[in-house]
Amino acid sequence: MEKALKKLITKIRKAFKKLIITIRQALCKHKETEKVVENSVFKRISGETVYVRCKKCGKILDSINYEYEGLGYK
Repeated sequence: MEKALKKLITKIRKAFKKLIITIRQALCKHKETEKVVENSVFKRISGETVYVRCKKCGKILDSINYEYEGLGYK
């Protein structure tokens, strides 16, 4: 009985955290932005994707695709 109650409490906490994040992102003005390149094991051969993200809330605002052309970018 206690294990089921603990699982329920953790699920409720996760749901509240997601709700708080979405409310924070909705109310944010997104004035402070940064460009982020995703670190992953798998890389794109044809180029790379750069994401524009808000520093305060962490919401991804835009993505920019840079394509390789021979020895550099297009």
